Amino acid sequence: MRRLAITLLPALVAAAAGCAGLPRPPAAALAPGPPTGGQAVPRTLTCEVFSIRVVDTDPVCSDELWRYVDEQILPNALRQRLAANGLRAGIVSDPAPDCLAEKLAPAPAADELAPAIAQPPRIRSLLRLLPAQESELVAAAGPQSMVILEHDGSTVTGAPYEQASGVFTVTARPVADGRIRLAVAPLLKHGAVERTWAGADGAFRLEAGQRRHAFDGLRLEAELADHQALVITGDGPAGSTVGDAFLRERVAGQAYRRILVIRPLARGLDPRFTSAGDGNAIDRRDTVGDLEELGRR
Repeated sequence: MRRLAITLLPALVAAAAGCAGLPRPPAAALAPGPPTGGQAVPRTLTCEVFSIRVVDTDPVCSDELWRYVDEQILPNALRQRLAANGLRAGIVSDPAPDCLAEKLAPAPAADELAPAIAQPPRIRSLLRLLPAQESELVAAAGPQSMVILEHDGSTVTGAPYEQASGVFTVTARPVADGRIRLAVAPLLKHGAVERTWAGADGAFRLEAGQRRHAFDGLRLEAELADHQALVITGDGPAGSTVGDAFLRERVAGQAYRRILVIRPLARGLDPRFTSAGDGNAIDRRDTVGDLEELGRR
């Protein structure tokens, strides 16, 4: 079975010798269905997501982890905005630094205590994304009241939000060379559920939902190969920042921080370069048995 770990550059492979790896699911569990009639069809892009809860003072949140993270893939102006809003992000690739690999590994069943189950330190989920279609990844527990100060690089604005919960919007697009272009942005849903009329395709439909506040200036994009992962976490001292609202929490008086790790589980072949007879089509489809096997591994 192939194993994935998550480093910064190939040059670090030798330096990171002995780092733990992570099992990868079988290819059959991730393979999309074949195109039909020789026509290109959209392929589902599967990403694995880990949400890791650590004590706010854990060294993995500081330089111990970020020595292995490539932050230079993000524009300098964006990195500055992220830092001003209490966020930090970058890419890691094979092999995983020990400080991160041990957080990603599941705890032995014998060590799972009732409090850990109620507040799991590690949550693993799968996102099956259609190309260019937005999905949501729940971040902040809600609903709750919060005040968020937003820095745009020159000014600071802020507002209180009631019945608020934070999510990260995730959009994936395949790239011709097999990588996946991942876009992630924080989004706050707040207020009472409202009904509004929305027009599309020459018709109106009634929609219900909360008001939405998008932090567009904190949208980050990165192209990931199947041996790389995007890491996002809160950063800096505690305050009323976006990072605090989305990735920090208090449980029984203890301050915790969340680390999000998002990695593609298969190559993102652009469907425009795929046809039924070009050898790129795969004849295996997802099945319930495949997913059950994926969950056991």
